[in-house]
Amino acid sequence: MAIDFPATTGQATDGSYAHTASGITWAWDGTTWKAQGVTGSYVLPTASATGLGGVKIGSGISISTGTISSTLQSVVDSNATCTSEVFIQNKLYFSNNFSDITALNAVSASTYHGMFAHVHAEGHGYFAHAGAWTQLLDTGSSINELADVTTGTISTGDVLTWSGSAWAATGAYTNSDVDTHLNVSAASSGQILSWNGSDYAWVADQTGGGGGGSYANSDVDSHLNVSGASSGQILSWNGSDYAWVADQTGGGGGGTGLGSRSTVSATTASLANNVAGNVDVTAYKSYSLLKIKPSIAAWVTLYVDAASRTADTNRVQGADPAPDAGVIAEVITTAANQEIKMSPGVLGWHQDAGGDAVTSVFCKVVNKSGSTGTCTVSLTVVQLEA
Repeated sequence: MAIDFPATTGQATDGSYAHTASGITWAWDGTTWKAQGVTGSYVLPTASATGLGGVKIGSGISISTGTISSTLQSVVDSNATCTSEVFIQNKLYFSNNFSDITALNAVSASTYHGMFAHVHAEGHGYFAHAGAWTQLLDTGSSINELADVTTGTISTGDVLTWSGSAWAATGAYTNSDVDTHLNVSAASSGQILSWNGSDYAWVADQTGGGGGGSYANSDVDSHLNVSGASSGQILSWNGSDYAWVADQTGGGGGGTGLGSRSTVSATTASLANNVAGNVDVTAYKSYSLLKIKPSIAAWVTLYVDAASRTADTNRVQGADPAPDAGVIAEVITTAANQEIKMSPGVLGWHQDAGGDAVTSVFCKVVNKSGSTGTCTVSLTVVQLEA
């Protein structure tokens, strides 16, 4: 029960100033109120977990309406350990800053497992785990700070190489590395690089060339089939390989000056019966025409140029061409592969009006076979002009 004592300022201190409450008279001795009949003072014990007593009111602890409260600062100042969870609804600001790593290591990482700290001298954060302070990586960290990376003395161009257990800096691949990989130290002059099934090896040059394997005259002769050539023959391409054939050019340069007759041919597109089609036969700029042989019954006309052939399109069979129509010769056959001998031989030539191949013989073929088909026109000629 609380007693509401009166003010004591200016009152007598000899015990004559008294106050009665609940049947008990209290006298003021200048220091405290004493119950009459009590000769000594009563000292209130300090409250504890097991006993009642008084609570000292001071910094960080206050009483309001019968409720005792304290500030967090008072708990921090007491150096007490909190073993239960603490819920902070708003922001919590704290500076857990250590000057250097030595100061941090003075704090037991085992005791404060999970603690976070900043070491100013290192510029890094650390956390306590497994009895040690572990550094945290950040954007300012070096790759060398990773536990499985050792850069050592690193130079420009070095690369990281995995050893099987860690990354280590090694020099970039250089010419000497290539030489080592290719076993150049074991090579002799003139040898060539070969693969023996498991490694590179330097072996004697078996390519047929001399020295370092260069292409020699014998390689050219072999490639051009010179062994099969006879005197006076010329080199030709047969569609799949080089071949040596008789000189049909009729020109000089080792020949007799006289050309041999040859057969040249070309095939039309498919033609319906009585329909005309054009085809160009590659021959010579000027020539002696000896024979004409179409593969089907046909009306075949030869011209000096394409323009003459076009101009003669509408001429009917049996009508003679004009003397200057550009017609070299024409034949009409009645059976397949009927050969027409030109007696005497006919002089043929190319107008060379520009744009056309100067060796073309311009032909018009009218199908007279009675059915649709192609026609191959073969001409036996002798070259007259280079």
